[in-house]
Amino acid sequence: MTNPAATASRRMNLFAATLVVLGILGYALAWSESTATGGGGDSENATAAAPSITPLVFTLGPAAIMAVMAFMSRRIEHSRAVGMIGIHLGMLLPLVFAIAYAVVGWSRFTKWQAGEKPLASVLLFLAMVLSSLVATAAIIAARPPKADRGAA
Repeated sequence: MTNPAATASRRMNLFAATLVVLGILGYALAWSESTATGGGGDSENATAAAPSITPLVFTLGPAAIMAVMAFMSRRIEHSRAVGMIGIHLGMLLPLVFAIAYAVVGWSRFTKWQAGEKPLASVLLFLAMVLSSLVATAAIIAARPPKADRGAA
């Protein structure tokens, strides 16, 4: 039988990698939006049309936090307190991230309805919400059976 903490850690790392990929896609979308709005060659428009780093901040920060939680959960055999903190925060944080992504995604959706943002921006946040919810379920599913939890 595989160690449940190691399984949860792998799932946390997979979620972190997913966030990195979605962040890069979001930054590419922001870059294409900035060039489409007329980021011409003059220096005045170059700063005004710089792509937003919000997708990177909104994904790379949580990805780094999840990588730390994955590392902490693997340390359960060396320090039970550190491991338990890592596992439990690793179960909770993707749900918190899903809520944050849903709030921002909703604002993007209303801007899309008004014609200010492309649909791809809305779909990107939808993908982040769904991946966060799937990660939450997958990490919780990695928990050992109730009979084994009390034995440790």
